[in-house]
Amino acid sequence: MPSTNPGWPNPPTPPPPTLPTISISDSTAVESDPFLTFTITLNITSEQDVLVDYGTLDGTAVAGMDYQPISGTLMIPAGQATAVLTVPLLNNDMDDGDRSFTLVLSNPVNGELGNDTAVGTILDDDPPPVPGWRVYLPAIWKP
Repeated sequence: MPSTNPGWPNPPTPPPPTLPTISISDSTAVESDPFLTFTITLNITSEQDVLVDYGTLDGTAVAGMDYQPISGTLMIPAGQATAVLTVPLLNNDMDDGDRSFTLVLSNPVNGELGNDTAVGTILDDDPPPVPGWRVYLPAIWKP
């Protein structure tokens, strides 16, 4: 764009606004808890809503058996620095050990990705079977 004042240089173009960095942290919950909660944070607040897509990926924990998978788009409203995502847990009565899955962030709008993956750990709270005990079912024989 030409200068409106002949003989004067054009004013410098202002730098683009600094985008907040979006990060997610690992989380842990006991299997009998209803949810496992992840916190998503911005390093600075924004004057615009910040959007980011999310989705779960199986690890040793399996969707539909250990947790309900989630996916969608999270909005962190302008002026806020945190938001949470909750993943429903599915309790069972089996001693199956601790399990984990991953929550992944992608496709940021009005922000940029920092730490874009987090591990969700589900702690097993079922007692192990008693060693040496056996269960015998009655057998019915027909002559």
